[in-house]
Amino acid sequence: MVTMEKGVKEIGEKEGFEIKFKVPRFTRWMGTTVIFFILFVVMTFLYIQKPTRITGAVVFPTNQSGGNVTPPTRLITYIYPPNCPDTICNLSQVQAWSDEIGIQLNSYLADWIRGPVALLYTQDKVGILDVSGKKQFADGICRLTNDENACRIVEENLNKSKVVKVDLYVMSYCPFGRQMEGVVYPVKKLLKDKLEVRPYFILYPQCSSQNGCETKEVDGENVTLWAMHGDKELEENKRQACIYKYLGEDIWWEYVHCFNENSDPSTCMEQLGIDASAINNCIESKGTTLLYYDQLACSKANAWGSPTVFINGDPYTGSRDPESFKDFVCRYFIEKPAECSQELGSSGTPAPSGQC
Repeated sequence: MVTMEKGVKEIGEKEGFEIKFKVPRFTRWMGTTVIFFILFVVMTFLYIQKPTRITGAVVFPTNQSGGNVTPPTRLITYIYPPNCPDTICNLSQVQAWSDEIGIQLNSYLADWIRGPVALLYTQDKVGILDVSGKKQFADGICRLTNDENACRIVEENLNKSKVVKVDLYVMSYCPFGRQMEGVVYPVKKLLKDKLEVRPYFILYPQCSSQNGCETKEVDGENVTLWAMHGDKELEENKRQACIYKYLGEDIWWEYVHCFNENSDPSTCMEQLGIDASAINNCIESKGTTLLYYDQLACSKANAWGSPTVFINGDPYTGSRDPESFKDFVCRYFIEKPAECSQELGSSGTPAPSGQC
């Protein structure tokens, strides 16, 4: 069995450079081979000398005059495991996409990874490419390099509409999710009914602790919901699901904007004139059912990290600031409304890109 370390060395030799590295012990946050491999190769291709968890460097061979061989300006490295079905690892398809865009692709078969990995690296940046579809593949290249062909492919394949729909998967007490809501909120205020946002609250089907865990019967079967941030989040998810369901998106947004400022549901409902007793009745009678349907939606979308955002079905891949989000959304209009030309103020620093 070829180890990851040996496999990476072999790829370096085939590409014409030597990779020197020291790999530390795994931690619970580096549990999968694929994630660890991606982090390692990204650091290697970036020529980082002193990364936090992995040390490595790329040493290019010298030519006859004694100088280093110049690496390619743009290159895609595609690595995939043996016996991988074409529905997951379609090399000929990825090769065709690369050829159409005009970027060299090198491919390697490796039995030390579980799924395909595609990396685009240039002289000054590196990125992981999504190979699930042509548009997703081209979008990564477009964003990283501004390549004309890649950007054209993305534009030609966008699912455009008169009203753009946003699916927002969050946890009500997740700081990253709340930051993303703060990014979307001013864009919603700007575009109004031209933008529809549907929140889904993330509840896991298995409990890691009793805090935040609930098992009840829904539609004749036992359903388990677990909120990562405990009982308070389980109840707040129900509250927000009820507000959205029965009072609509606009009231939900005003409530969320208030709640994310002070985390005081009673004060926010009072300020907005929301009937607290009616919402509490909904929490008791409908809350579990509403969250169960959200859980099914999370499973279908494989959206288990807060926040996860889709625009007309495509994952949001931009920065977490209102201006970037507005620009991303406006690409999906059949005809861009005038509001798209209005600049939204920037705080100067985008919200962190982490997830709960």
